[in-house]
Amino acid sequence: NYKLTDWWDVTARFGYDNYTTDAYTYIAPGSVVRELYQNGRLSKSDYRYEYWSTNVMTNLHKTFGDFDLGLMLGTTAESTERLNQTHWGYNFTTPGTVSFTNIASSNKFFDDATSKKRLVGVYGEARAAYKNLAYLTFTGRNDWSSTLPVRHNSFFYPSANLSFVVTDCLRSANVRLPHWLTFAKVRTSVAQVGKDPSPYNLYNSRQFHFVGGVREPIVNTIKKNDDLKPETKKSYETGLEMKFFNNRLGFDFTYYHNDTRDQAMLVDTSAPW
Repeated sequence: NYKLTDWWDVTARFGYDNYTTDAYTYIAPGSVVRELYQNGRLSKSDYRYEYWSTNVMTNLHKTFGDFDLGLMLGTTAESTERLNQTHWGYNFTTPGTVSFTNIASSNKFFDDATSKKRLVGVYGEARAAYKNLAYLTFTGRNDWSSTLPVRHNSFFYPSANLSFVVTDCLRSANVRLPHWLTFAKVRTSVAQVGKDPSPYNLYNSRQFHFVGGVREPIVNTIKKNDDLKPETKKSYETGLEMKFFNNRLGFDFTYYHNDTRDQAMLVDTSAPW
């Protein structure tokens, strides 16, 4: 964080998350119900997760008389990568020897999967307050995601929020309030939120694995869609908060409505091959 002036600063953040998981599973002969594994099963898997993010934003905050104004602009980038390798087999040739070398080649399998995702976004927020009585905030963000087709990979979602303290506004106007009314606040907001789908849902791709040295296709029954659009959720909300008798009694009422469109859902179909 660097403060350029008393009303302007710049903040930069970098985050990194990484972990690995090694799994080893041994099923002894005769200890499982499934007939295929009656002579034992062995599997080893390595899973690696890597995520990094960058965030750079600038904040401007200035007071003009009774008005408190603020502006924030920023950009962010995220990258996610998952790697998974699994080696497994069944039917030990020689009892008592727990090893992949003790399994025939025709009963040994190897799977390798990689998943990558990249997201870049820009965002901003403008806010204003008047005498700590009324507050108005506008936000906007645009993202570009690698999991969407190029013609739909950019999506924008804004929001607006307004709230004001009714009791303080009336008191500032010298309006006499009932002694039992302590606090009253009204708020309303409208927003739209965007969301990208998970990776590799645009096209069907032929995948294979090796069984006993023979390459066999992996049957994929999930329907792909090369015209995927970002999911959008539109919502609006209004609320009223009131307190009475010196804060001894109160309530907070909220009414909201959400409308979600273009949801990406997994659909099973007959195998294409």
